[in-house]
Amino acid sequence: MFFTSDHLIENPSILTRSLKNNVKNLSDQNIFIFGIKPTRPSNEYGYLKTKSTNRLNKVTKFIEKPTEQKAKKIIKSGGYWNSGMFYLKKSSIINNFKKYQPSIYNACLKSLEKSKVSNNTYFLSKKFFDKCKEISFDYAILEKSKDINSIKLSIQWSDLGNWFEISKIYKKNKNKYFKKKNVFHRPWGRYTNLYEGKNFLVKELVVNPNSKLSLQKHFHRSEYWTITYGKPLITLNKKNFFKKPGEKIFIPKEAIHRIENKFKKKVKIIEIQTGPILKETDIVRYQDIYGRVN
Repeated sequence: MFFTSDHLIENPSILTRSLKNNVKNLSDQNIFIFGIKPTRPSNEYGYLKTKSTNRLNKVTKFIEKPTEQKAKKIIKSGGYWNSGMFYLKKSSIINNFKKYQPSIYNACLKSLEKSKVSNNTYFLSKKFFDKCKEISFDYAILEKSKDINSIKLSIQWSDLGNWFEISKIYKKNKNKYFKKKNVFHRPWGRYTNLYEGKNFLVKELVVNPNSKLSLQKHFHRSEYWTITYGKPLITLNKKNFFKKPGEKIFIPKEAIHRIENKFKKKVKIIEIQTGPILKETDIVRYQDIYGRVN
C-alpha cells in the first residue's frame, strides 16, 4: 500500500475493509488505485473514470486537473477523484517496470547489486542510480499499463497539499482548537488564535455587520483566507471584489488589503498567516474608521 504523506483519511476503518476485500484480486501484473467519491467539483484534483469488468472497476481514463466546469461534467458521468494512493504486490511493481521502463529497472537493479552495506544499511551505487530517468509513476507506468483497477471509496478525504486545504480542517474541527483565552476583541469584531506552529498561525476572524478592518499591509507575513460565512468585500491592492463561503484568496506579503462587511450577517474567515514575524505589530495602516492609522 502506497500512501501520500500529506493526505488526511478520516474513515480509516472503511479503507482497511476495502484492503481486505480486494487482497484476493491482487496479481503479479495489476495495480489498484483508490478513487474518492467527489464532494464537489474541484479543479485541484485529478480524476479517473472506470468501467465495470468481472466485478472489478477497470480504469479507462485518467484526467489531469480540469476546470471546475469540466469537473462538473466528469462527476456527472461517474468520475472519481484520483487519490494517488496505490495497492499492489511488489512483484507487480517489478514486472511493470521491467515491461514499461526497463532502463530504470536495470539501473535500480545495478545500483543495488553494486551497493555497500554497513550496519544493516544499503548505500546504493550513485553511478548507476544517477542513470535513472526522472519521471513520475503516473507517466512511467499508469499511462502505459492496461491492467489498472480502481477501489472506490466514499470517505472524508483531503489532499493537504496547500494552506487552503488545511484551513478547511481547522474550520471543521474548530471546537477542538478553541480556547477562550485566545479570543481577542477589536472594534470591527474579534479574532481567535486556533493553532500556532513554527512560522505559521491559524486564526478565525469574525467581522461584525457594517464593519471593516483597516486598509493595511504586512512586511513579514503572507495570509491565506478561506471564507466560511457571509459575503465580505475584499480590497487587494487596486482591486475590490466580493467573496462567498467556500471561496479563498491569497494575500501576498506587502499587498495592501482590507476586509469589509456591508451586510447584516457576520462574516467569518479562517486565516492562516505564514512568515517569520506573526505579531500584530506587523501591521501598517493606511485608512481606519476607528482612528488607528499609524
